[in-house]
Amino acid sequence: MKQEDLATNNVTVGDSHTIAFSAQGDKVYRNDGLTLHGALKRGLKTLLRNKPIDGRITFCLGSIDIRHHMLRHEIDLHKMITEYVRQGNECSDNDVFYTAPVPVEFEERRIPQSGFYKKTAFFGTLSERKDLTNKFIDILDSVSNGKIISPPTNWYSMNPELYAKTYMEHGSSFHIAPPFYYNNDWGKTSIEDAFA
Repeated sequence: MKQEDLATNNVTVGDSHTIAFSAQGDKVYRNDGLTLHGALKRGLKTLLRNKPIDGRITFCLGSIDIRHHMLRHEIDLHKMITEYVRQGNECSDNDVFYTAPVPVEFEERRIPQSGFYKKTAFFGTLSERKDLTNKFIDILDSVSNGKIISPPTNWYSMNPELYAKTYMEHGSSFHIAPPFYYNNDWGKTSIEDAFA
């Protein structure tokens, strides 16, 4: 059985972070290495595998662009995100949501070569990538009218090493660990909530 054959109305589609942002019961159309720039060039509708989507669509794109490309090139971020939301909203008459990029990675983390671009794990300073991530989220929130799925806001301001050790997969990757996926309520429990 393939993901597109699942008997569910909702889909989360995008890059390798997609599974972390999918809701319970969503189909997941994961495209490793897919950039927002590349997806927009192809057209977001092409990501839906020529299958009708009768429910909610969640797009998960932008993290790779922030890590490798947006600081290398002059990008009109507002224009890019406006086009992202325009194309996304054309994919369905139902709800369309967009995910926030993942928090900026801990620079000392060992990353596999598959995550490199031009022999580097990232481009720009940690501060520049954090600023870019925050701008991306602010613009996306505004342009999509708040239709964002985002990890807890404190993940974006915490010490990057602590974030990596607490919330990311063990070993070497850029990904959120499964216990902290969106469909696991970002790892929250009633006990943690009681002491928050």
